[in-house]
Amino acid sequence: MYANCMTAEETHKVLDSMLERDVFSWSSVISAYARSGEPELVRKCLEDMQKEKLVLDCVIFTNVLTACTQAGLFKDGCRYFNSMWTEYDISPTTDHYNGLVDMLSRVGKLDEAYELLQTMPMFPDIISWRCLLNACKMSANVDLGKHCLVQIAKFDSLNVEELCEEIGKLDDVD
Repeated sequence: MYANCMTAEETHKVLDSMLERDVFSWSSVISAYARSGEPELVRKCLEDMQKEKLVLDCVIFTNVLTACTQAGLFKDGCRYFNSMWTEYDISPTTDHYNGLVDMLSRVGKLDEAYELLQTMPMFPDIISWRCLLNACKMSANVDLGKHCLVQIAKFDSLNVEELCEEIGKLDDVD
């Protein structure tokens, strides 16, 4: 509740006042820092959690990847993504892959993001394709954008008219 209604700093003060802190309370603070674009404070929270011998979980990594994405820290984000497997034995979920796709897309690595969608161990969801579509619109990659729209239509057949408008916007870029 505090993380959604207060600043990240105020949320951290609540955490500091707690007698017992757990992964869930830390996750709230990390989420607040991630949303406010404070990757250094996210990193500090991770260090503090490890000092308290708390085990990082998949929710923590979702928030960490969000922080890296918001701050444009592509290399750090990739390092955290890879450490999930190698250091923490956590299998990435669709949310983690979506974070990586979003990171790749934001740094202009659209082909790599598309390749990741093709090779990830689960089917990409609508969020996966929307992340890539947004980057296609920003970079005027019409062909890949149209492919994303076709994939999105498989999930969202009720909004076909809206998707057709999106295709029209992509065509206007030509």
